[in-house]
Amino acid sequence: MATMIFRRLEKKYLLTDWQREQFMERIMPYVVEDEYGQYTLTNLYFDTDCFDSIRRSMEKPVYKSKMRLRAYGTPGPDDRIFWELKKKFKKVGYKRRMVTTPREMEAYFAEGTPLGSNFQTFRELDYERKRQNLYPRIYLAYDRIAYYAKDDREVRITFDENIRYRWDRLDLTLGDGGCTVFPMEYHLLELKVNEGMPLWLVKILSDLKIYPCPFSKYGKIYEKENIFQCSTVF
Repeated sequence: MATMIFRRLEKKYLLTDWQREQFMERIMPYVVEDEYGQYTLTNLYFDTDCFDSIRRSMEKPVYKSKMRLRAYGTPGPDDRIFWELKKKFKKVGYKRRMVTTPREMEAYFAEGTPLGSNFQTFRELDYERKRQNLYPRIYLAYDRIAYYAKDDREVRITFDENIRYRWDRLDLTLGDGGCTVFPMEYHLLELKVNEGMPLWLVKILSDLKIYPCPFSKYGKIYEKENIFQCSTVF
């Protein structure tokens, strides 16, 4: 199983229809569309019985973390998915990721079957999950279109739209349907860079009065559903 480690500075923005149209027009000379074009990301976010992870995150601490399973589209039982632990410290994100499958994760939860136990990343993920008593708590999907800068592939620009979720059928293989998070006239822009943001991008954001805002997809759902009490996982 492959293991990947990422470090990125991430910023999020909520755009109106007009801002998105103008932003896209301005960035096109500088960017290339990702080779996968538009695609759907599906996720299972982990949390405790009392939703401690998302509640801590919404308090905006200097350090926070979240765990999830992620797939591109709706996977089959033996298709590749990613088990991830994302950490953020002073607005810089760090990600530990390992490749697995829905079938292997099912065996891990049901029988404690190790997932490539010789890999350090598995040991870290397994330890963190057990330490916090984390389990899949919510399914979350969205449609993404991604771009990267022509002169620096580490500068990534993504739009996430049609964000949807469900509390039941917590299985990545069961389709990507769910309730929508907010009206379609808003567009979630995410910028990810390893170092500083290029000047052309800074100018475009400034000209269009596009400002960063704290936004968590899971957090927005938590607020919308008004969840304040503990609930049973299974």
